[in-house]
Amino acid sequence: MAKVPTNPRPLNERQLRFVEHYLADPNATKAAKKAGYTGTDAVLASTGHQLLRNPKVAEVLAGRGKPAHEAAMSEADEIRAFWKATMRDKQQDPKDRLKASELLGKVNAMFVEKTKHEGELTITVRRGNDAPGALAPKETEDA
Repeated sequence: MAKVPTNPRPLNERQLRFVEHYLADPNATKAAKKAGYTGTDAVLASTGHQLLRNPKVAEVLAGRGKPAHEAAMSEADEIRAFWKATMRDKQQDPKDRLKASELLGKVNAMFVEKTKHEGELTITVRRGNDAPGALAPKETEDA
């Protein structure tokens, strides 16, 4: 008989984001992608389907898990909620709204940061018997 945990783990960060996105737009594939899951559309559709079948995710989506959802809410979620509120508040200074939208974009991986590495690299290739770790040639018998 399988032992049922007395204190099941709360939803992880991506599962919480999936729930948030799915509630905004009930498309499991899009919600999985926006939550940070990767893969082709077929893989994302499968991931979304699996998440919808997850009992904890289903409970939160059904509204019965609101206390569990609030207990699982981390400081990162609170910060994200603050940024969203700041971004949408038209009474805020435009530069603050822009910064909040930029931070939300970064935390949701909406931007791809490219880095350029510069410098010199010298590669020395040694061939033959004098190279470190070289094997000595096999001696052959003359017939």
